[in-house]
Amino acid sequence: MYISKPFTWVDFAAICISLLWAVLIFITADKLYEKLDAIRLRNKVFLSIPAFILVIFFIVLLNELFSW
Repeated sequence: MYISKPFTWVDFAAICISLLWAVLIFITADKLYEKLDAIRLRNKVFLSIPAFILVIFFIVLLNELFSW
């Protein structure tokens, strides 16, 4: 059964679930940013460096796991 030609009900459900997750992530990020306003810029930079290293490590790990 199609909603319209290219979309099925499963696509519609997946879009709704994805939008729900996006809204939850944005709400959580907004609350975290409010708490980070009190931190000095130097400390934010020092926290960002390990965060970027962890993100790069995680992306490389996922790439190695799912590469054929």
